[in-house]
Amino acid sequence: MESPSAKPTPSPSSFFSRPLPTAKKPKGIPKPVIVAGGILLALAAIVIAVLWTQLREARQQAVQLPTPDETAQLVAEVGKLIRLPEDETPTIATVSDPEKLREQAFFKNASEGDKVIIYTQSKKAILYSPTLKQIIEVANVNLSSSPAAAAPATAP
Repeated sequence: MESPSAKPTPSPSSFFSRPLPTAKKPKGIPKPVIVAGGILLALAAIVIAVLWTQLREARQQAVQLPTPDETAQLVAEVGKLIRLPEDETPTIATVSDPEKLREQAFFKNASEGDKVIIYTQSKKAILYSPTLKQIIEVANVNLSSSPAAAAPATAP
């Protein structure tokens, strides 16, 4: 006789006939996660669209440097009105938003499209209006590292 504490050994056929334990069926992605992901995706699309638009506008407003021919023509026009330094080539900038520059006395009477002709060695700046064919302002330039001092200073 068998002892009560001894376990019966299962037969090989009974081992394979037992039902396998079932694993829990995956439920999928919870709805809050899907909603949050959709919102984040929409926000990312909006941010990308805004940045793309700003980049396109910035490229359109990018400073276009004048060609050497345009520089020579502008210097010739201004040279008829005022004596210019002959030993250096000027840097030329175009006033695109005069309202932002109104705080500086040099740009007080500037208009959109006016040209700023800067002679760095001679330390002179000339504000010229191509539409009026007039010199609007002439100033000495203080070329230092601070942004405020880099702006043309009005001549005494």
